[in-house]
Amino acid sequence: MAISVCLMARYPCVPATKRPMEVPSSGAGLSEGPASQSPRTVPADPPKTSATVLRGSVPGGIPHSIGMASGSTNGCLQTGGKVCVLLSSESQFSRTSETGEEFVAEAGVSLFSLLSMHRAARSCGYTLEFVTPSGEPPPVASFSSLEEVRLLLLKEKEEGSDFLIQRLQQTQVLRKAAATDYCCLLLPHHLGAAVDLYNSSNTGALIRAFGAKGKPVGVVGYGGFALCAKPLSGRAEDVVFKEVLRANGWSELGLSSSGCERFPFAGCTMATVPLAEEARHPYFGFLPFHLELHFATKGARLTGSPKGKWGLTVDGNLVSAAGEASTELVLRTLLLLSSMEQQQE
Repeated sequence: MAISVCLMARYPCVPATKRPMEVPSSGAGLSEGPASQSPRTVPADPPKTSATVLRGSVPGGIPHSIGMASGSTNGCLQTGGKVCVLLSSESQFSRTSETGEEFVAEAGVSLFSLLSMHRAARSCGYTLEFVTPSGEPPPVASFSSLEEVRLLLLKEKEEGSDFLIQRLQQTQVLRKAAATDYCCLLLPHHLGAAVDLYNSSNTGALIRAFGAKGKPVGVVGYGGFALCAKPLSGRAEDVVFKEVLRANGWSELGLSSSGCERFPFAGCTMATVPLAEEARHPYFGFLPFHLELHFATKGARLTGSPKGKWGLTVDGNLVSAAGEASTELVLRTLLLLSSMEQQQE
């Protein structure tokens, strides 16, 4: 059963103790322009809502409020465990012209997304583990180094900022990442996902491993390019594809039987970046494909939320949102689903 939630309010997390900080835009954010145009305000208090998500796998269809599960003091059923955050190693999204490569947009993850993930994981007692193709710390949009990020967070007195920087410095290499080591997988919004994550068979293998084990997978905005990464080849892909369908309760009827070209979440319902939104940005013509059209042709059913509202879609163990404004909400939902799965084991 797929659930789509549109949000207009905000939900509780870490108490706000400071004013919002101003950080530059990543240039890849939904409904936002290039990095050089305007700063983005990172909210000191994360979003709140009373919205409820229902999962078909919950006995009796018991509702659980997002981030406010029964018997919890911090918004989670259980605490502990590691979250795999898969990010690109690319700092720029460039194009090749007759005169060589030209800069188009920032490809790194935004500080807004990092803080959204950090606050959600910290308040629930989970640890973020960052994973990149190179094993080097992921580039942060509009910052030349982690030291610049650290100094800004120190100046703004962001709680737990030293731990966040430490986790970024201890980034793991993608080819060694294993789904068994994590409770869930998050693919944040950033343009770099359209470069090295999309072009890596290791990305495809890791995502399919999470799907086959029935572990929650969250995708935000352009993180969707990672979902379309090069698959395994031949019979191995065919077997994993069926395991993903079975683990999530999705039907194989009516889907392509072309083996290695199968989309691991074909048949599911999901949210992604609207085509009209992609067309607003200078990199539009240089993307490998357009997510909304690609997912539709691969058999996914697409949902949308009214402009300016928080929202996400939950189908089985796939949690998706169109823009990075919903990053924290997506991660909190992943942690809730993961905790529920652990309690049922």
